[in-house]
Amino acid sequence: MIAANVAVWTLAAGAVGASWLYFRRWALTRPPLGTVNLGDVAFTLACIVTLPLLYLWLPGWLVGTLLAITTLSALWFVVEPIATVPLARWCVAGGLVAADVLLAWGPGTTSTSFLLVNDAVMLLIVVGVSNLWAQGGLRARDLAVLAGAIALYDLVATGFLPLTTNMIERLAGMPFLPMAVWPVGAGQWAGIGLGDLLMAAVGPLVMRKAFGRAAGLAAIAIALVTIASVLLLARWDALPETFPTMIVLGPLMVLHHVLWSRRSGAERTWTRYLAEEPVLPLAHSS
Repeated sequence: MIAANVAVWTLAAGAVGASWLYFRRWALTRPPLGTVNLGDVAFTLACIVTLPLLYLWLPGWLVGTLLAITTLSALWFVVEPIATVPLARWCVAGGLVAADVLLAWGPGTTSTSFLLVNDAVMLLIVVGVSNLWAQGGLRARDLAVLAGAIALYDLVATGFLPLTTNMIERLAGMPFLPMAVWPVGAGQWAGIGLGDLLMAAVGPLVMRKAFGRAAGLAAIAIALVTIASVLLLARWDALPETFPTMIVLGPLMVLHHVLWSRRSGAERTWTRYLAEEPVLPLAHSS
């Protein structure tokens, strides 16, 4: 169990670190929809509330198809700035999607080979979506609103309702399990949800854009210490079997934003961030 928790924390640290490095080097191709704002946050919250219900209600083949399409799209956007040749993009994105499906059908979703590939896919999705939000101009204030709302939702959906547990049980036997997990033994595993990973990764990017490198590094420390603490408490059986990290991380993200906004005043726009902290030559070449 200790080894599994260390592995899960390492996966989380890898997702946060890779998102941070990607943010300073490559620019995602964003649809021309303007800056990410509170309206987009409201839409994201609506998806968070609706998707688990759809996963439980829709037939399994349709859920699997939707997961495959969204995963392929997310991987394509992550690889696009790095691989200039379209064939290479399809090989990476399509190859990972195919491997996830084949390993789920072959050795099974509890096999180490499937979990390794699925973890890699989830980490790349975190890198892509976190950078899409941050590079799209998501404000730290709006992220704090999102973090607080997700924490409240997770508390209700997990603490008072069986919704999260039922969703995990439904998706556990399918490809593209939306978690980073590591086997414990006897068909069991320890893990962290894709949504928790995404919020842990996007927080440092948005805080860096808004208030500077120190704020971003502090956000990394908060996220990784929180994840480690939750895993440790789970190891001691001090938490329920299903416990979303955002129940703890969400309020900390809100507090972190409040402290830095009082210290620094108005947050920087994306344009001001680029002017004050020029990125590496390969990023934002347009």
